[in-house]
Amino acid sequence: MYSVALFGQRVIQRFSYFSSFSRFLCNQQSNTDSTGNGFGRIEDYLNESWKSMNSNNNMKDNVDFFGVNGFYEGHSQQNFSSRHNFIEKVRNEASMILEILQQDGPGFDAKAALENSHITVSSLLVREVLLGILKIINYANKNRCAKLGYKFFVWSGQQENYRHTANSYHLIMKIFAESDEFKAMWRLVDEMIEKGYPTTARTFNLLICTCGEAGLARKVVERFIKSKTFNYRPFRHSFNAILHSLLGVNQYRLIEWVYQQMLVEGHIPDILTYNILLCSKYRLGKLDQFHRLLDEMGRNGSW
Repeated sequence: MYSVALFGQRVIQRFSYFSSFSRFLCNQQSNTDSTGNGFGRIEDYLNESWKSMNSNNNMKDNVDFFGVNGFYEGHSQQNFSSRHNFIEKVRNEASMILEILQQDGPGFDAKAALENSHITVSSLLVREVLLGILKIINYANKNRCAKLGYKFFVWSGQQENYRHTANSYHLIMKIFAESDEFKAMWRLVDEMIEKGYPTTARTFNLLICTCGEAGLARKVVERFIKSKTFNYRPFRHSFNAILHSLLGVNQYRLIEWVYQQMLVEGHIPDILTYNILLCSKYRLGKLDQFHRLLDEMGRNGSW
């Protein structure tokens, strides 16, 4: 009873500065959207939409709404209307493509039908189609959805004036993940690296959330630690990106191993590293190590 009282007092005195942030880290994975996009703020939907509209619809460059004479309300309404119409057009085209893909089979060549549709491919269109496939995946149709998604992914990547984005790769990887196509996910990562795309914290998160359940978590971690193309934004270094993702899938023991590798390579833990470690120690019931970490933070000035 005495030790419990000491524990409560010590946490109140020394942990108040960052306790709310730790709770945020521990609960962040449950707040992700339907695509599992734990890092979705990096590749925001609206930013992707605006890029697509400017590069693929030949729209006039946006004029700064705040000119010499103030805010041009009429121009703003016209600009909003143009964007709204473009998005609606893309959604209608995405629906048309999904209908074509669903007809694929003996006697119907979906690829030829896509070619004859004369639809202009853009990042927003690819996103809408892949998200549409994600929404209809279930246990009975997962293999077919994976094949149709990849068929569209390959076809769209072959179109003129279009190049897949990292977000497009992540969406098709998510379709493979939902379809239990683990080897196909790894092949996509290899393809990304071969074509010069950076593998990001989002890429790692997709793999660890899927392969962690398949018993391949250690392999995933080792590969990303050694990777020369791992772009781990917005984290300070690769280890924090990895630790953050492991926390989201409750890989607490693997967090301890990664932390030791981090120290071996000479990296100094920061406040994010410590918050993840504290959360993992607490959930593993290692309260003595929890207290030692608090002491270490105090000595290192990481409060």
